Amino acid sequence: MTSTGPAGSATGQVVRIDAPRERTRQQAGPRSQARRRSGIRGLIRRLGKARRPVLEAARAAAPVARAAAAPAVRAAAPAVKAVMPAVKPLAALTNPLAKVIGVEGAPRPILAIRHDGVDLPALPEVMRHLFPAADDHLAVFVPAAGEGEQVWRSHAAPLGGSYADRLAAALRWPTLDLRYDGGAELGEAALVFSTLLQDVADAWPVPLKRLVIVAHGDAGLLVRSALAVRSLAERPWADAVTEVVTLGTPALGTDTEALSAGVGRRLDEALAGIAVVPTSALDVPTLPHVDYLVVSDRLVGRPNPFGRVIGDLLWFRHRASRAGRHVVDLFPTAERFEVDTREHPLVNHPDLHDALLRWLA
Repeated sequence: MTSTGPAGSATGQVVRIDAPRERTRQQAGPRSQARRRSGIRGLIRRLGKARRPVLEAARAAAPVARAAAAPAVRAAAPAVKAVMPAVKPLAALTNPLAKVIGVEGAPRPILAIRHDGVDLPALPEVMRHLFPAADDHLAVFVPAAGEGEQVWRSHAAPLGGSYADRLAAALRWPTLDLRYDGGAELGEAALVFSTLLQDVADAWPVPLKRLVIVAHGDAGLLVRSALAVRSLAERPWADAVTEVVTLGTPALGTDTEALSAGVGRRLDEALAGIAVVPTSALDVPTLPHVDYLVVSDRLVGRPNPFGRVIGDLLWFRHRASRAGRHVVDLFPTAERFEVDTREHPLVNHPDLHDALLRWLA
């Protein structure tokens, strides 16, 4: 199946999730190649009852990490309280620490690191305690807006764990969960995300060389926009990103003015994987050093009979007038994969367990 853009030009071949990637990382050495040849599917079956060593160690270390960070946090509280009246709006966007130190009236940040059901600050002490054996790679899981980190454990029990569990047990990948409340304009949310990821990169025990982001739903649009935020840090977090894996993220974008009025056509657009994004975000470029791996439901992007029945015309991309619609391919350089989600959701799909282990090996 070939996906087509608004003008009918091919934007990329959509293949089954178990197909090999078109591009492989040049950094992959003999060890990674041996892992691929060893048969990942058999490894997944053997890990059905495996526990996640890194997660267990992190849970045990969490109280110690909070206790170690407490003196510095308490010492900073008076200064933060003194300036909060003047910078409260900015703190709402860029200072997750405000909520942690208990600044009265500080709103809940829209994005935060999550562990054991609580928000954690991106402090070096916290990272060292959570990941005492941290290496130069990290996988960050970002749920869709309004979802918590627990979404990754949906339907996980029959599969022997979540994506993070498997990556930690099989490949020793450290993983971080984020919370994304949503509610902010995409540009603001992208700034908050970029600030948080820069804090993580700065606090990581060793310089990051491979940062992988797995995003569900509209969080993929958040990551796409955040990668375009310029950082003045000595080691910008975006430079360490090697792969962005989006699960169910709309691959096409349009602005509000471009949407049609017909109910059926709007439904078709939603089912076709088209998102409404601010006009300024339509032309955000993808980064040349990042591999974008777009995973979608097999039914998304195909003509929808239901919308055709209740709507006024056919799916807009099959219309002769489609050239006049301003629809942008949001991931023009992506490799595209599809899975059947009738039995398993994208947040915990057996085929994706296999694919992530292959991609991150």
